[in-house]
Amino acid sequence: FNTVTGKKIAILGFAFKKDTGDVRETPSLFVVRDLVLEQAKIHVYDPQVRREDMWLEMDYTCNMSEKTHPGLESAVTTAPDVYSACEGAHAFAVLTEW
Repeated sequence: FNTVTGKKIAILGFAFKKDTGDVRETPSLFVVRDLVLEQAKIHVYDPQVRREDMWLEMDYTCNMSEKTHPGLESAVTTAPDVYSACEGAHAFAVLTEW
């Protein structure tokens, strides 16, 4: 029971700081990386961040991509709104203020 494996975790905010889509070396990368390695089901919502930018930075900073970690893209969902990110979540983490 002391595991996040298979649990839905909502990540609210992914950018480096509020009101920006800048994901360069954002601390959120490392939280998401660790949760993915623990096989959690991640649902990210950040109104400023594009999924493509998130994956580029994950690859550059954490060396995590679909190529190096098969199934990565299906393990991380980008939610269209905060409600769908949190619906049914076992936990949520507010990582960037809006």
